[in-house]
Amino acid sequence: MKRIYSVIAFLLLIQAFFLNYTYAQSDVRSESNATRQETEKWILEKLNKYTEEHYNSFRVGTPLVSYLYKNYYYRFDNYNLIVTFDNITRGDINGKLTQVEQKTECKIPIYHLERLSDYNSKLSFYTNDTDITETTISFKLNETENRVTDYFGVNFKFDAEKDLFNRIVKAFQHLHQFYEKPPVKKEQF
Repeated sequence: MKRIYSVIAFLLLIQAFFLNYTYAQSDVRSESNATRQETEKWILEKLNKYTEEHYNSFRVGTPLVSYLYKNYYYRFDNYNLIVTFDNITRGDINGKLTQVEQKTECKIPIYHLERLSDYNSKLSFYTNDTDITETTISFKLNETENRVTDYFGVNFKFDAEKDLFNRIVKAFQHLHQFYEKPPVKKEQF
C-alpha cells in the first residue's frame, strides 16, 4: 500500500512540473513587446543564416540518383513564410548522366502553423491542415508541379547559437498573433 502512495505522489509531482513548464512558456510568449516587423526580421536573419544545403543519394536499381537542395531564401508575405530554394537532381541512366535543375517555392501559412520540430538536425514546420503549398519549376523539362502537404523541413545548424531552436519557437509563437487566417478562395460558379 505504501508503494502505491509513492507512485501516486511521484505521478503528481511529474504532473505539477509539466503544468508549471507549460504555464511558464505562455508567460514568456506574452512578455515580448517586439513588433511584427522586428519579429519577422529576427526570424528571417536566423533562417537565412543557419539553413544548410541538403544532399541525398540512393540507388534505383543500378543507377545512382542524387538530390541537392541549396540556395535557401526566406521571406514573409501577408499570410505565409515563403521559402525558395534550388534543387538539382542527377541520375545515371543507361550510362548517361542526366541533370535536372529546378526552383521550388514553398508557402507555409503562419496562421495554421501548429508546431516546429528539431529532429535529426532538421528544422521542420507542421500545420494543422494540409495547406503548405510547394510549386516546383523544372527549367530543362519546362514543367511546373504543385503539391500540398502539412510538413516542410530543412537542414539547420541548431548549435550555431545557444538555445536557438527554443528561441525560434518563441519568435514564431509571438508572430502568430499578428497573422490572420487567409481568406478562403470561393469558386466563381
